[in-house]
Amino acid sequence: VGTTRPRINAREGLSPEEEDKRARALAVEKWFSLLGVMGDLCELVRKVGKCDDEVLRQSLVDALAPKAEATLKARGAVLEAYFKWARERGLQLAPLTEEVVYTYFAALRDARAPPSRAKSTMSALAFAAFALGLDGVKEALASPRVKEVSFAQFVQKRLTGSPRSKRQVQW
Repeated sequence: VGTTRPRINAREGLSPEEEDKRARALAVEKWFSLLGVMGDLCELVRKVGKCDDEVLRQSLVDALAPKAEATLKARGAVLEAYFKWARERGLQLAPLTEEVVYTYFAALRDARAPPSRAKSTMSALAFAAFALGLDGVKEALASPRVKEVSFAQFVQKRLTGSPRSKRQVQW
């Protein structure tokens, strides 16, 4: 006759709150490793100093507190890719220079990277400058050639979309 199976809890594992805390902690950890790359060329590191990792980590948590986890993840991944690219080529990571940023954006264009990659990198660099005080960002991003190579790639995104029929765009 019928056997009863043990009931399986559908919510095994961490609670949603714990999952959120864990995801945020992982996002902050990525930024902590990025601080290591930025070093003394980052205002946060200069103010706190490198001698006490826990004080630096807590200062980072406080600096990033108003930012959404998704923002931290997305901008952190983009910044990590930029630093990796520069490191592999032996280029200066920080302070940022217009020449290196332009070279990176030109390389993205030449490699036919996703059209929004340069714009995302600009946003990530600006975020690092605003939230953490990364040196050289303002000057690098103010460069007309950096702005234009980024804009040209972003415009490509709009131009490469599939054409839509009149019926598709009607309300």
